[in-house]
Amino acid sequence: MRQRLLEPHERAPSLPEDTAALPYEALVRGILLEPAEVGAQATIRTAAGRVVAGQLEIVEPADAHTFGRPPAALVAVDEAISELLRRCRE
Repeated sequence: MRQRLLEPHERAPSLPEDTAALPYEALVRGILLEPAEVGAQATIRTAAGRVVAGQLEIVEPADAHTFGRPPAALVAVDEAISELLRRCRE
């Protein structure tokens, strides 16, 4: 869901022009409280229990971000700990 927090004219005057020309919006995830179509106004309850109203953008969005490849040192530590735990169970 997309929730508009500030209209362009409500934003700080110190922002760069291209940023100030856009509304300040938040993308919020939650469970719909009533059926709604994509693009329509809807109300959701977040995992923290907040009730938020805004425009429904996507139904059941997937995570599209990545943190990149894990550092080799962390992979080595994970393997060492996994091996240690395996030995402890034997």
